[in-house]
Amino acid sequence: MQKVTAAGLTAWYTQLRREQGYALTTIRHVHNILKPAFDDAVTWGLLVKSPVVGAKTPKDEYGLDDTEDGVKGREKAWTRSELHTFLRQARGHRLYPLFHLMAATGLRRKEVLGLKMAMLSLENATVFITSGRTTAGGQAIDTGPKSKRSKRRLPLDEDTVAVLKSWMAQRASDQLAAGPAWRDTGYVFVKPDGTPYYPDHISKLGSRFIKAAQMAPRDLPRVLYDLRHSYATLLIDAGEPVQVVSERLGHASVAFTLDHYVDVTDRQREGIVETTRKLLSAFE
Repeated sequence: MQKVTAAGLTAWYTQLRREQGYALTTIRHVHNILKPAFDDAVTWGLLVKSPVVGAKTPKDEYGLDDTEDGVKGREKAWTRSELHTFLRQARGHRLYPLFHLMAATGLRRKEVLGLKMAMLSLENATVFITSGRTTAGGQAIDTGPKSKRSKRRLPLDEDTVAVLKSWMAQRASDQLAAGPAWRDTGYVFVKPDGTPYYPDHISKLGSRFIKAAQMAPRDLPRVLYDLRHSYATLLIDAGEPVQVVSERLGHASVAFTLDHYVDVTDRQREGIVETTRKLLSAFE
């Protein structure tokens, strides 16, 4: 026990994340289990100071502290008009299909970048989410789903299927043009040589679209989160059951969806007033 150091624990946590693919929540849980054990060792005089105090758990894919979807705090979701403005700005770029898919499904950045060809069935208008691609220690790594509910099957609308079919045609054209230089990595969204995009590149690209469209600026980690946040809020505002939306997002619980993703809109505020009026109208 005396040989354990804060630096050693930090390195071990990083190894669990980068080399063994453990979820951030699991690593944080291990950290929380170790803390009282080492605190007791200090109390009993076995140690002068607990190494857990100075140990650092890994950051998430956005470089932020651990949360279910990688972003702490909340900002107001985009309106339908703002979402359309963003997508219009992205249209025409090579990776527009990626942003369209995120807007149409609420996929996390790690999920859309980790999407493999075998996980996509355009004939059945379905995408299967079983893995992800994120960053740890400056390196892109493949990871498993964040939770049991993150592993899911998502039906796709016909417009999204059409956009993805155009992407697959572009991908096939790239492969033909690259010839022997093509890298068959198996990812859906790849560069012209077949290699996957680095996650931060996608966030920076989204930030450029926001700036070009003269939308309200966002911190880089929030750019792709805003697509996911807006997807949830707009669907629920349109009357979709929160349980269904939470399932599509792959959240661990409906409570998390309500607490972190659903903004109360003006239409909902006005709607509850009208509903109240109807409930009480029998007494008039």
